[in-house]
Amino acid sequence: MIGNQILKCWEEAVGRLSYLGNGDGCLLATIGPVRICLPFELEEKLSTHVGEKVGVLRTDDTTRPYRIRLIRQQ
Repeated sequence: MIGNQILKCWEEAVGRLSYLGNGDGCLLATIGPVRICLPFELEEKLSTHVGEKVGVLRTDDTTRPYRIRLIRQQ
């Protein structure tokens, strides 16, 4: 696993959310093979989806810089 990453604008992490916790002054989330640093404000939205496949997209929208989507497999 690569060290903690910060998503760049329009970059998305997609995969199974396997870990969520505090670390390095940010909310650490392991999504697929990457561990990313997120704002603590996203913990409430993500905590109920540990074990599920998610996508976290960083945008250039200053009012809502991160978008979270659940990926349902058919």
